[in-house]
Amino acid sequence: MCCGYYIPAKVVMSLQDFSMLYALENMEDGEGFMVPKEEVHDADHVDHLLPESRVILELQKHWLEQYDRLFEEFKQELIDDDKRLREELDIELEEKRQMTINFYRAQVDDHLSKLQEKYDAVIADVKKYQWCCQCGKKARLNCCYNCSYCSTECQSKNWAIHRIYCRRPRAIKNSDEETAKKA
Repeated sequence: MCCGYYIPAKVVMSLQDFSMLYALENMEDGEGFMVPKEEVHDADHVDHLLPESRVILELQKHWLEQYDRLFEEFKQELIDDDKRLREELDIELEEKRQMTINFYRAQVDDHLSKLQEKYDAVIADVKKYQWCCQCGKKARLNCCYNCSYCSTECQSKNWAIHRIYCRRPRAIKNSDEETAKKA
């Protein structure tokens, strides 16, 4: 049964025979090869065919039309499936990309928060100490609130610059008196 029609096996077999017979009827024997006869394009040509042949030709025409229609449907179905799959893959790719971005963003944020904690601990530790204005080591001696020194040597080396900015009034007076005595 095909396309709503029941076709006996004898008819299917005769279709192949008919197509061969039809090809041979339209060929003439010429100098060692077959030459096609001129085709007749009027209705008289079809009238002499057997009723079975007409049915077979109609079935053949129907099958070819059915084949063409099914082929176009299949082709369109493939195009639609391709388009749908591409859209699904694009969506999936975007989701994976977003998940990857979020994952690495979380990793970076976690790493930055750990670094910030270390940085804050180091800064807090550094702020506990005062540093020598001359060499940058930990200071043990304070001159004024602006400047501290690690040793008296650093204080002596830096005094020529620091005395201009020093906030200890007696240090300025004493240094002025000492310079006056030396002069």
